[in-house]
Amino acid sequence: MTRAGYKQLLDCPACGNPCKELPPYAETPQHRFPWWQDGDYAVCACGADLIVVADGEVAYLKERDHGC
Repeated sequence: MTRAGYKQLLDCPACGNPCKELPPYAETPQHRFPWWQDGDYAVCACGADLIVVADGEVAYLKERDHGC
């Protein structure tokens, strides 16, 4: 957590641990808090294939659907 109460990492929905493979972007004049870009993706250390869902106010991870 930051001093302002924001999470530094998003939790993986598969293992429940903070996902170190998707760190937030650096603060900008427009974003003075940890932030993530909608659609970014990575593989968690547990092996889950994840995608960021973000709407400008809230961000979370979900497992990617490969349509198989």
